[in-house]
Amino acid sequence: MKGPSWLDLIHAVRALRDTCGISDGEACAALIGACSSGVRSRKRPWPDDEPEPIYDNWGLPMSTSVWHGASIDLEHAWLITADDSIVRADIEINADDLRYWIKHHATVSKESRAFGKRPRVITLLTEMFRDGPVPDPAHCPRKTLRASLVKLDPSLSPLDEQTLKISIEEYNATR
Repeated sequence: MKGPSWLDLIHAVRALRDTCGISDGEACAALIGACSSGVRSRKRPWPDDEPEPIYDNWGLPMSTSVWHGASIDLEHAWLITADDSIVRADIEINADDLRYWIKHHATVSKESRAFGKRPRVITLLTEMFRDGPVPDPAHCPRKTLRASLVKLDPSLSPLDEQTLKISIEEYNATR
């Protein structure tokens, strides 16, 4: 009998993104929620003194508590815990558990996505730019705008570029 299949952290995020039609940031948050609620994950610690990890040395399953309040750095494929420490390991997610979680918890309808970050971002944009559309990036740098939005509503963190871009486009379309 074949053993369970596993996805590395990046491929698990991509699977959620592509299956649910959501942004990378939303997929990261969904994966953290899935693993917090019982989707199995495991890690292989990075060796401190060896240049390459030992690929047959998987540790015990990761506790769901590691995932609570965590974030994912997609650029480096890091899991960052709630106390801002990097989990120094290769992390894999059980593919069967993730498929089951998607089937029973994730929804892909546009109506259900209206409860994500975009409506809150659009509300804040309405307050910030009452007199018209969001200016182009040369006059309103997106990095600065994103920081301002997260400062006004910390629950938007992490706010990825794609979610901000779509929110701006939706907001500007009504102006």
